Amino acid sequence: RDPSNDDLTMLENDIFQLSAFLTELSTCDYYFVTCKPSSIALASILTAIQLVDHNFHLECQFIQRLKNFKPDIHQPSNEVDECCIHLANQYTKKSSERQLHPISPASVDRA
Repeated sequence: RDPSNDDLTMLENDIFQLSAFLTELSTCDYYFVTCKPSSIALASILTAIQLVDHNFHLECQFIQRLKNFKPDIHQPSNEVDECCIHLANQYTKKSSERQLHPISPASVDRA
């Protein structure tokens, strides 16, 4: 068994979990109402990759695989870029709030 495969699987799982969280986070923010769902989905994945894999190797791999799957996709659109920025800002804001004021998982965040 190759330990690097285990590390990659853990990294992929972390990216999957974080991208799912970012997608859910977008539903709580009015900013995303006018954004295409596909832009939010792609931005959630790209943002999760950027937050988890700081050398951007996986992001390049993901975009290349996406282009192989759908060749007419070029670079992510401005809307995707803006969604990435907004999601990253929301995530860091929520993370710093949790560190300052830990809350119960059962409580409702009224921010």
